[in-house]
This record gives sequence, structure tokens and C-alpha cells, in this order.
Amino acid sequence: MATFIQIFLLGLFLSDIATAAPEYVSASQARFLVGRPRSSIVVAFNTGTALKPNIRLAHPVMIPMNRDGQMIWFTGDDWKRQSVDEFDRLAIEKDMLGRPISGLFEYPGCLPTNGIPVTTSQGVGWLVSCRDEVTSSIDVRSTRVTYRENSSEVYSKYYSYKFKKENHMLFEELTLKGNQDKVVARDSDLYIKSDVRNFFTLNFSSADIESKIMASRVEPMVALASLGFYLKVLFFKITLDLRTDAAFFESSANIPMIITLPVNAKKRLHPKSGVLYSFLPGDGVEVNDIKTDMPRLVPQRLSGEYISEGLSRCQKVCAFELLVPSGEKTLKLKLSINRSLVEKGLFPWFVPDVSAVTDGMEWSFRRGFDPKKRIGIYLEMSGLPEGSHPWDFWIGF
Repeated sequence: MATFIQIFLLGLFLSDIATAAPEYVSASQARFLVGRPRSSIVVAFNTGTALKPNIRLAHPVMIPMNRDGQMIWFTGDDWKRQSVDEFDRLAIEKDMLGRPISGLFEYPGCLPTNGIPVTTSQGVGWLVSCRDEVTSSIDVRSTRVTYRENSSEVYSKYYSYKFKKENHMLFEELTLKGNQDKVVARDSDLYIKSDVRNFFTLNFSSADIESKIMASRVEPMVALASLGFYLKVLFFKITLDLRTDAAFFESSANIPMIITLPVNAKKRLHPKSGVLYSFLPGDGVEVNDIKTDMPRLVPQRLSGEYISEGLSRCQKVCAFELLVPSGEKTLKLKLSINRSLVEKGLFPWFVPDVSAVTDGMEWSFRRGFDPKKRIGIYLEMSGLPEGSHPWDFWIGF
């Protein structure tokens, strides 16, 4: 039985980027910076014109990573003075990208003298490593993201994300800020169904899973958290060596995800085995106004050929978005999944009414759980092979 539990618990907690998201650059893409102090890394950008540049400097977000793509956690700030590693990630916010410059432009006190260009649809910036007398002029006091541990809340001027105290994987409220704050979503929940061949069906809910923040680091531009998980079965706790790292930026959040399956799910599970993530719509949210390029969940489709539903959303990567408007504000959810996984049936289905498909999906919710008025995203897992499968998840505020 433990093997079948692993199939879904390991497959659950995991991850192109939404417009509000920063640009991620791997240090391996800018090899000149590898070996230089992390605190020396600067992004230069032009707020003037191409012919009359006005150069500004800012520190990108430095996220030390290991070769397995996991964040490295430190005590104190000594890591900032240590050398950039090839696995490190740099996050460049959209206001650190500006206009192009005509001809070559040199950055005094920095190397390489002409910079390493980073060009996106938001603009262009140049990565450089600068001496202390240059970096000392950069404002490092302004705070864009704050984490309140006593209230389990991450917030910026654009949003407030309040974790459930008993389960930090889920949110209690998600608020979009503006002239009038709007609670756009409430009470997120998780349900897992494992219909095992030649065995009975296993059902798990968020009440069976606990998640806690195991480590955190808050800096002026980002709040980072490492979430650990364990499963409760009857009176026992099965500890899972499982963590996922979340990064909360000023106007977005990123949760990389990895599915690790100890067995071939295609041989061991019936269709309609998967994960449902649901929540209650908040203030002023009308389900009919929600826009999505995810297919809508139709239970009957999962018993036949359905993979074309996901492949129709594929370019270089397969991107699936859900836009939840509330007044003038819009919550954006975006999943980016490799085409090879979509070809095996892993992609999100939009569920506009959880109660309407409960019977067709043969879902068995815990006592006291009311599926009415809930919307959600469903991921079918029954076609996945043994092994680890990553994807990316962004929230835009």
C-alpha cells in the first residue's frame, strides 16, 4: 500500500513565464559571472533613449541552486559574498529592463565592460560584475516583499497570500491589492484519487497531508520558502523526504514542481486517477468571466483518447493559463509542461464546477467537504512512467 501512496504524494508537490513574472537567467548562460562574488552582480538598464542613454543599476535576485535544481539554504549572509555557482539562478524584475542602446556602451568599474545582454519582450538589460564603489550606490533598503510569520502571510503592494496555518501548501485567502482590495480566491483544497488496478481505490484529502515551511529567507525583492510534507494514514505519520521551494516576488510567485513516481503508473492505475486542486471564488468573481486555454474537464473523455486536448496548447513548451478577473484586477495561473509529459497525458483540465463532475469522476470527498461553488484544476496522472518529471507553475498578481 505504501508504494501506491508514494505514487500520488510524490507526484503532487512539485513545476514560458507569465507577463508579471521576472526573467530567470541561469548563471551557466552568463558564464563570465561564474566565480565572481554574488554581491557584485548587477543588472544595468537604460531609462533614456537609444541615442541618449540614462543608465540605472539594480541588484537582481540571486537564488543559489544545486545541480538537482533545488534551492540552497544558508544561515546568515556570508553566501552573498561567496562566488556565483554555475547552477545559481538570477531573477530580473521587469522594471530592471529598459530600452536598447545604439552602438557599444561601457560600464565603468564593471566587467565585462560592455555587459552581458538579456533581451526579453519587456526590454533589455546588461549583466555585469561591479566593484564595491559601484554597488555601494545601489539602493538595497527598499522592500518589495514581506513575510509575516505570525499571520502566515506574504504580501507586496500588489497582493496578499495568506497560508493556511495547518497546511502551508494551501492558501486561506488570496487578495489582489489596489484602490480597493479584492479577495479573489478563498479556502484552497486538495484531493487525490488513486484507482489502483486489482486493488481498492485510495482517496486522500488535504486533511491527510500536512505541509510546513521548513526554511525561509526574506530579502528586499523576494521571499523564499521551502515546504516540507508528510502524509497521515490513520494514527501513523509517513514522513516523505519531499520539499518544494517557492519564490514570492513583487507581482508573481513561482513554485517549481517535480513528480517522482516509484512505479509505472500506466501499468498500475486506472484512468481518472489524479489530483484535484480547488478553491472558492472570491469577491466579484463570476465563473463565466474566467478565461482559460485549458480544456474543460469532461469525465467521459478520460476513458478514451484525450491527449490531443493538451497537445493543441503546445509550442516549444506546452503552456496552460487560467485568468480569474475580479473588478479591475486579474489573478493569473500558468503551468508550463514539457511536451513529452503532455504526450503521456499530464496537463491541467479546468473544472468550472467541481460538484457537476463529482459523480462522473467517481470522487469520494471527506465528510464535511462541500464541492458546491468550487472551481479547480485537475491533473490526470495515470499515464506517467516511473521516474522524475518536472514542470513549472507561476502565479501572476
